Amino acid sequence: MLPLGQAATTICAAIVVWVQVTVTVLDVNDEPPRFTQSQYNVTLSEDTPVSTRPVLTVHAVDDDSGLAGQVKYSITAGDGTDKFHIDADTGALSVISALDYESKISYRYIC
Repeated sequence: MLPLGQAATTICAAIVVWVQVTVTVLDVNDEPPRFTQSQYNVTLSEDTPVSTRPVLTVHAVDDDSGLAGQVKYSITAGDGTDKFHIDADTGALSVISALDYESKISYRYIC
């Protein structure tokens, strides 16, 4: 019987050649990302300036390794998506359009 990870070839009846065999198992994208909080809340004044400065940052982790474990953020649903932007790499949420309390007092998004 051969040691685990090795193969042998018999050349003639008396010569045996050994070769080391390495098997690498690669991770697949089988772990869903998880947000570190079940929900995020922020209270803003209607005079919050339009800016690339974040007003909130969401964070998620993914237990997959390599590229499969990289998290990208996006707003996939919600009301007033024209008011906010989320940075795809950092999860930083910023105001991109003026807020008006008299028009709308809250926004909800799914990231």
